[in-house]
Amino acid sequence: MQPTYQVPWEKLESACVTLRKEIVGDGDFGRLLPVLFLCGLRFQFSYFVARDSGNTNLRQGGAGHLIDDGLSEACESGLRTLMRFSKSRKLREPMGKDFEKTFVNPEWLCLTLAFLGLYPALHIRVQKWIEHGDRQTNLIRFSFGMGVESLWFSSSNRYVHKLMKQPVCLLDWKGEPCNERVKGVFDSFVWDPDWVLPEV
Repeated sequence: MQPTYQVPWEKLESACVTLRKEIVGDGDFGRLLPVLFLCGLRFQFSYFVARDSGNTNLRQGGAGHLIDDGLSEACESGLRTLMRFSKSRKLREPMGKDFEKTFVNPEWLCLTLAFLGLYPALHIRVQKWIEHGDRQTNLIRFSFGMGVESLWFSSSNRYVHKLMKQPVCLLDWKGEPCNERVKGVFDSFVWDPDWVLPEV
């Protein structure tokens, strides 16, 4: 399987095994997709931090997808739709103090909800890209890739910057917080020259 934004497929697949166990259980695979978006965002931000610290191994401003397999185009198109859905889900005020305590990150809540109806709203070319080959594998790469692209993409960067400034509460398949249990997965998506594919 081809890499995704310089991340080897084996790395992404291994993360998915852990995330499925902790977050999805026997539930819907779709619950994994927003979390993979966060993993991609985390990876891109770590790349930016490494470059900003003066690392001479990095000649780009961020992790690009170096293979012409249609993933970059699918992610850019999908991200426009995802952001349109996320931004349209304005939380009505006042929601009450209990709501505010539970959902301290409204951007994360709206993004998660936006993933629920994303596929039917995607451009037909993106749908065909997802359906070509193994659908689940393509959805994993697509969701992670949109997270990577989102840090710099003009229609999403303000939204994700706001999302990143607030805590994100991840729930497992029982509805219990699982941030600590999946922390290792997020920490693994940090730019590392030993496993990230070399730039061309």
